Amino acid sequence: MLRNDRGFGAVCAGVGVGSTVYVAGAGPVGLAAAASARVLGAAVVMIGDFNKDHLAHAAKVGFEPIDLSKSDRLGDMIAEVVGTNEGRQRD
Repeated sequence: MLRNDRGFGAVCAGVGVGSTVYVAGAGPVGLAAAASARVLGAAVVMIGDFNKDHLAHAAKVGFEPIDLSKSDRLGDMIAEVVGTNEGRQRD
């Protein structure tokens, strides 16, 4: 997960080619962090937010939106996007 700090967090977190990234917040700073992750080669960049307009814009510019108003189980929502159950047993 990247902090909203305009991309420096992406470098510090070791984001590189093929990384899967989640950014908290789809406002301007979160979008900048997501863009930095993409520039560094992340394969999947997800952005979580409650604001529907922010999420729509994130999707429009090519990021995977995570609507936090739909569930309090962020790990499950991320797993849906990346197609894994992250080690959890399926029902």
